[in-house]
Amino acid sequence: MKNISPALFHKLYTALSSCGPFASDSALRAVFTDARIGAWRNKLPEASNPDERVKVTIDFLRNQYTATQENALVLFVHILKEQTEPNDACYQSL
Repeated sequence: MKNISPALFHKLYTALSSCGPFASDSALRAVFTDARIGAWRNKLPEASNPDERVKVTIDFLRNQYTATQENALVLFVHILKEQTEPNDACYQSL
């Protein structure tokens, strides 16, 4: 996932901005208690505001892979979706 097309980045950024835990660095790190992405919990770059936090998270995770070659950004989005109620609008966005 070396490069993300501008269209995909925009769609992902929009979904994560409205549906992700980007209010603070600690809120974001809390998602990383899930074992599938736990390896990156203490490596996440910090940011001064939610918009920047979304951008640096996408940029950081897009080229990270598990030992079984699963992309960390894809896993992160799947985990957020799993933590969202199916009748919530974010469920479909994610």
